Amino acid sequence: MAGEINIRAALSFNRELRAMYFALASLAWLTGTPILLAAFLVTLWMLWNREFSSQASALLKTGGSDNG
Repeated sequence: MAGEINIRAALSFNRELRAMYFALASLAWLTGTPILLAAFLVTLWMLWNREFSSQASALLKTGGSDNG
């Protein structure tokens, strides 16, 4: 039960973090289209690196351990 609560909390945290990234990027809308596009692309890049290019993601893909 504690594990399930932890999983649900982590999923909720990740969703909120993504929403915060895009909310900050959307604030660039007030400054104009080119800056909005740049902020959106930077946000996508940050999320891509966090989700798919991290060390944790590499370990999950290979199924290996980080013990050496």
